Amino acid sequence: MTIRRAAGLGILILPWLVQWSVQGCSTREAAVEEAADGGWRATPYELVSAAGKRDGYVTNAVFAFRDPGGGTLTLQLEISVDPQAKLESGRWTREDGRTTTAGGVVALDVRFLGGQGEGVSAGGKYLLVEGEKERFRVTLPPTGLDGGAGR
Repeated sequence: MTIRRAAGLGILILPWLVQWSVQGCSTREAAVEEAADGGWRATPYELVSAAGKRDGYVTNAVFAFRDPGGGTLTLQLEISVDPQAKLESGRWTREDGRTTTAGGVVALDVRFLGGQGEGVSAGGKYLLVEGEKERFRVTLPPTGLDGGAGR
């Protein structure tokens, strides 16, 4: 095989390899796990809405989850982009019909896509803490925010 032919083959394979590696590393569905026995246990929470708006360098996003019993988990994030996405602040609230718990958010990984004049998507991996105690771990693929375009 000549060097020219090998280089041409590499050019054909490279886009497929990049797509495969990105898809293999991304989560396609949102997941909420609960801290249990020193590890993490999957919960039945499903993402039911994602809303937010970008204003300059800051995007405020709200992700709402619901479980089959009617319980809710709401995640509020303030993400700045300058130039890397960074969680500036975050709060969460869980309501199950009897009790309400709430706490702060620690970012493990922040994902942000979108510019000033186009739709905005946010995602990442977050720890939801209550005081010093880890309560939930939320994984979000980049998710389009309703109302997320422009100023």
